[in-house]
Amino acid sequence: MNKQALNQLLQRYLNGICTEQERLMAEQWFEAWKEDRPQSAVSDEEWQHITDRMWSRIMLQTGQPAAPVKPLYNRMWLRIAASVALLIVCFSGWYYFNKTPAEQFRIANTDRKPKQLLLPDGSKVILYSRARLQFPDVFADTIREVLLEGDAFFDITHRPAQPFYVKTNDLAIKVLGTSFFVRQTAESKTEVAVRTGRVAVSERYSVNNKNNGVLLTPNQKVVYYAEQQHFVTALVEKPIPVTATPPAFNYEETPLPEVINDLQTTYQIQITLENNRLANCNLTGNLSQMDMYAQLDAVAQAIGASYQIKGTTILIVGAGCD
Repeated sequence: MNKQALNQLLQRYLNGICTEQERLMAEQWFEAWKEDRPQSAVSDEEWQHITDRMWSRIMLQTGQPAAPVKPLYNRMWLRIAASVALLIVCFSGWYYFNKTPAEQFRIANTDRKPKQLLLPDGSKVILYSRARLQFPDVFADTIREVLLEGDAFFDITHRPAQPFYVKTNDLAIKVLGTSFFVRQTAESKTEVAVRTGRVAVSERYSVNNKNNGVLLTPNQKVVYYAEQQHFVTALVEKPIPVTATPPAFNYEETPLPEVINDLQTTYQIQITLENNRLANCNLTGNLSQMDMYAQLDAVAQAIGASYQIKGTTILIVGAGCD
């Protein structure tokens, strides 16, 4: 049976004018299609997601109220399934029956290992296990937009006139050219951590006309709690150097403000002194083989001080030097 004949058969089935033999043919065709659908393209979870969308689309087209998807052995569902098959045939492919980009997940990582992707604009994405990403074949001239479920790392090509958006169930993340992580948990929490550049994170759907959001710079992160509609900002667990050529971090009786300036420039994190007497302290030592928190520990120990993390700022606390 060619596609035209199949279309005619399914249309007669939907209109209730087919013969008993044609009815059996239509129902058997759908059962065979269901069993032989491409398994390598999508996971079972994705298939359920697509089926749910098909159901909603059919309900909207027929004017019937939405209802849970019924088993395929039910006659009513077989009629719905046949109409789904008709939509699929008419739009040349069951997976692309709906051409709205925001409703398609074209890439899913079903492996345990991260999957590397290259977007149409040259941006790079690492898609972690069980994550899914939707993006168009060609981005629009004025905006680049992708839809994410799960965890991913983005390294975005810098195009100031064409801002890049990553949208999740709860958040809209706007970037110009940067690299950052997005992590989502089952507890309705989403974390955005910036490696380079700047990103603006806001609620995708505002409630009561609120415009909640935060601006993040390198080595900063925010955790969004969906149920409370609340953002909490902090520093990342392991800040990394942002500058291409970090300083030597080797000091000989160097005033503390110069050391602090080196740290701030390298990690782009604000570090402040509790009192002016701390500026009188000098530092001797080599901090080059340490991560940022180890460097802060060494500085604090050398001048008899300590440090505290206040959100995205570090505060050096101590009596200071004469």
